[in-house]
Amino acid sequence: MQSFIENHEAAIRLSAFVGMLVVMGLWETLAPRRVLALPRWLRWLNNLGLVVLNTLMLRLLFPAAAVGMALVATEQGW
Repeated sequence: MQSFIENHEAAIRLSAFVGMLVVMGLWETLAPRRVLALPRWLRWLNNLGLVVLNTLMLRLLFPAAAVGMALVATEQGW
């Protein structure tokens, strides 16, 4: 079981994300909490844009920051 999860980690993450996206979309459509001020497609497009931006930052910026901190620690002799 452990090796299955390790080998298919990306597909599991994507499936969980898409599954929750569908559940939330259905929930929002069937039981809205308030009247929409903006079109739903525009709000969803903005929110998915934030997801992409956050993912890029997480995948690119944080590893670079970790390497930078490791270099600082090496220079300081920590």
